[in-house]
Amino acid sequence: MTASYKEVLLTYADLLGFRANLRLKNAEEVREALNAFREGTTPEEGFADRYEVSYFNFSDLIVRATHVHSDANKSYAVGLLFHELSDLAFAQAIMVGLGFLVRGAVTIGKVYSESNMIFGDALVRAYELESSLAVYPRIIIDPEVLRVFEQTTCLKKDGHDHETERPYIRNLLAKGDDGIYFVDYLRCWGREDSDNLYSLLDTHASLIRRFASEATVLDAKSAKVNWLANYHNEVAREWGDNDLMIKAQDLPMTFDLPGGEGST
Repeated sequence: MTASYKEVLLTYADLLGFRANLRLKNAEEVREALNAFREGTTPEEGFADRYEVSYFNFSDLIVRATHVHSDANKSYAVGLLFHELSDLAFAQAIMVGLGFLVRGAVTIGKVYSESNMIFGDALVRAYELESSLAVYPRIIIDPEVLRVFEQTTCLKKDGHDHETERPYIRNLLAKGDDGIYFVDYLRCWGREDSDNLYSLLDTHASLIRRFASEATVLDAKSAKVNWLANYHNEVAREWGDNDLMIKAQDLPMTFDLPGGEGST
């Protein structure tokens, strides 16, 4: 059979703090965590036969490739982009509970993915985005995905035009100070399961404090913790729960300089 490329939505994800977790957890716990990410991004019952997904895992690296123009999706489009992003949000929340943070990127393009082998432009692009631009514990979205989404019926739910579908996609994303969109997993969880948001935020805060305790100087690691603390506090503040906010004393690398014009 001749090899050929397919257009896919491709997610390239890396589990942060994996080396530390190898020391803290036994092999069974690590295996369960990796499986949890896979299961968290598995289409829910009733949708599984509408997807054509290839999944690859090597150590802390996870790659998902979802075929955009599969026969099933062309016959009845389920809204591939919406489900990709919402599944990623759900999986990130699950991973927080297991002590893992996720950094990654979502792009769209051509790959070959058969027989436990994957290669192609989309994989290279996602790797470059994850390694150079994601930076923090977030899954960023390639602007190309949003451009193609606007023009491609197969990425939307059957019967939805762009104006109908766009608000659903926007609700899954937050925009960073650097202008890059990322999967807004805390707010997504809060909208889907508000009763358990307190528990997620509490666990999230504990995880941040754990990483912060290991980041006592200003470096790349402490910058990641600081970004995550700011994201966490934004959401906790919106939900009106100051008790769950990360305080300055929780971040050893933060130095407050009181006084001066405009200080509070």
